[in-house]
Amino acid sequence: MNQHQLPLNSPEISPEGPNEKLTPVFNIRNVVDQVLVQYQKAISREDHNLGLSTGFRQLDRMLGGLLPGLHMLASRPNMGKTTLMLNIAEHILVQLKVSCLIFSCDLPASQIVRRMVFARARQSPFGSPNTDVISDKAKQDHLKGAASEIAESPLYIEDSFDFSIESLRSIATRYRRDAGIGFIAIDHLHLLMLKPMMVGLSREREVFEITAQLKSLAREIDTPLLLLTDLSRKPEYRRGGVPRMTDIQYYSMIERFADTIALLCRPEYYAETDEERDALHGKAELCICKNPAGSRGDVEFHFNSMLLRFEEIEPGV
Repeated sequence: MNQHQLPLNSPEISPEGPNEKLTPVFNIRNVVDQVLVQYQKAISREDHNLGLSTGFRQLDRMLGGLLPGLHMLASRPNMGKTTLMLNIAEHILVQLKVSCLIFSCDLPASQIVRRMVFARARQSPFGSPNTDVISDKAKQDHLKGAASEIAESPLYIEDSFDFSIESLRSIATRYRRDAGIGFIAIDHLHLLMLKPMMVGLSREREVFEITAQLKSLAREIDTPLLLLTDLSRKPEYRRGGVPRMTDIQYYSMIERFADTIALLCRPEYYAETDEERDALHGKAELCICKNPAGSRGDVEFHFNSMLLRFEEIEPGV
């Protein structure tokens, strides 16, 4: 039984008698105590976030950190949503010392770790080491230091290509219990499946079932869950490629379950001239378009595609 729920035969909720069947309800005193404890923890933290810090101050101010629940990050392909997810996971792992579980249905574990290590060392993971890096002992030592930090971090990766939502739930619940997982990332929704016996469902209904189960999982294990997903091609037909929440594939199925929704865009991708592309080089925008517990709006980033890092740009800078 949930520690906040009263037993079904409690006199506080069963005025009709102990045999009356009632839906379990929360003891409001316990819930109030939980809220106050959460705020006391936020006050004691340096960043004052209610949830996990993402490592990006403006984003944290809007979200209050990543609270337990289902958080959606959506974009067109090649916008960098996997990179942003890994940047956030790196901060949670190394700076906050919080255990992370990454379900990667796309990249193998070796590539996930390579990208995280090189990004932390601020070196490019692409191609073979060039002469400058080979001859620069300081850069090699810096890379070894970054590798050591990631190696000692509480990171767990599951990289099966054909994950079913049922196996994901089972693994996440076990890691939460045995390893104290405090953050889960899933890359990404459209590679998740239901168990074979339900394969006859339409994809729209399947997405509904998957997101409903992920929302239930996040609530059950009281953990923030970051889920990556794709946008339709609609932004490509707009000036600047500005995305909208309705561009999310199967939007109506997803929006009802997501606690927050963020849309990532790199305007230079849609530039029509070389001059426009140069002016927009490295610019990235994250639109927080659903956030019942905080504010909505845009967060501006500089995206370094060679170092695979997002760097937040403070307003007015």
